[in-house]
Amino acid sequence: MCPYKASRKDLLEGHVRTHTGDKPFSCPHCSYQSADRSNLRRHRLKCHEGPARTQERHSAWPQWHLG
Repeated sequence: MCPYKASRKDLLEGHVRTHTGDKPFSCPHCSYQSADRSNLRRHRLKCHEGPARTQERHSAWPQWHLG
């Protein structure tokens, strides 16, 4: 039996997912799935929306847009 205790229902539900393997949060851009919403947010920033990715998108814009 797990001794974890939580003061809020959402915290307990998140902890239970560590035992069940349930990953209800999915990336819309790839096959990544997470049990925790904040991990999905970190993944999206790092892999799809981070500074390097933003620069890649901006470099593809027409030069007149930058003027």
